[in-house]
Amino acid sequence: MTRSNVYSVDALTAELKKLVEMSYADVWVEGEVSSLASPPSGHTYFTLKDNNSLLKCVLFKNKKYLAACLPVEGERILIRGRVSVYTSRGEVQLICSYIEAAGEGALRRQFEALKNKLKADGLFDESVKQALPKCPATIALITSPQGAVLHDIISTLNRRYPFTHLKLYPANVQGEQAEQQVLDALKIAINDTPDVIILARGGGSLEDLQVFNEEAIARALFACPIPTISAIGHETDFVISDFVADVRAPTPTAAATMITPDINDIRATLQQSRGRLATLVSRHLNAMQQNLDFANQRLRHPRDKMQIQNSDLQQCVLKFKTAHQQLMRINQRQLERACADLALYSPQSQVNEQRYAYQGVKSKLDYSIAQTLKNARAALDIKLTKLNTLSPLNTLSRGYAILQKQDGELIQNI
Repeated sequence: MTRSNVYSVDALTAELKKLVEMSYADVWVEGEVSSLASPPSGHTYFTLKDNNSLLKCVLFKNKKYLAACLPVEGERILIRGRVSVYTSRGEVQLICSYIEAAGEGALRRQFEALKNKLKADGLFDESVKQALPKCPATIALITSPQGAVLHDIISTLNRRYPFTHLKLYPANVQGEQAEQQVLDALKIAINDTPDVIILARGGGSLEDLQVFNEEAIARALFACPIPTISAIGHETDFVISDFVADVRAPTPTAAATMITPDINDIRATLQQSRGRLATLVSRHLNAMQQNLDFANQRLRHPRDKMQIQNSDLQQCVLKFKTAHQQLMRINQRQLERACADLALYSPQSQVNEQRYAYQGVKSKLDYSIAQTLKNARAALDIKLTKLNTLSPLNTLSRGYAILQKQDGELIQNI
């Protein structure tokens, strides 16, 4: 390198600033806050440190509204920003665009990643959500027995609907063993087949609610055959179980409210029903009384009805006798005509006629047979006479002979 390539301080720092800003335009950095300063300009200056390194940082006042939290001396934070070079002092610094607590930031990213994964797997689909029972006989509550949640839910149920049976399935809702205890309590509750299961705990930080952002609990809720309610934290708190459960309640008290009817509403409804029933019964009784009065007006003494029916019976008997006599006379006349027709067309007359005809035919047949036989005998006698006359035997008897040669040929001349 020659001296002609020597940088000025301004040129070198400007070059460094350009290179750094191009290489680290958007980075996330985690560290501990130290040397915090807030001058009257409204900007905030501090140093972010690790075990062996320091990094100057600045949060301009027009970016403070974007920060989830402001830096506090000694706390670990997570910063998103761009790296630049402050040329006036030749210092590298991180210009902040967003700040959040370090632990919560990691959990928040983990929460979003799991939420997107479970959503893609269909665990949030509304089509698979189960409807809550209107008047549950038994409610399973999974929560810590030491928290205020249990007292709030019991008070709400006693006030709104004391007829339901609430069974507690105790489980830690925070800490290392919380996930397994919640899973075990959910399994036991499912085996007891309540009408609905409430998973509840009070409010807290994202770390406090982390157990309800676990994938195992989300999938167990999704596979639960019993309707579930997720009532975790305050109204502004959202956890993974809120999206997987069949219903999300903004608070545990709200869960107890939405799962039970108000006994005062039931009493009012019963009172209205009782009034409507009394009105309907009264109208029905009045209508029945009117029908009874009308029936009494039409009702006759049985003796009167007997007399009327007896008179009707006598008339029917008289009509029957008259009709019977007429029918007998008609039948008698028809019988007499039938007898006359029978005598006229009696089979005996036809038999006699056929007998006479048979005798005549038989006489003719006998005569014809006798005559035929006589004629046949006469013709036979004639033929016998001719036969005897022409017979060779007759000729031979008169001394004639028939001569033949040795081969049988007749000798016909001398």
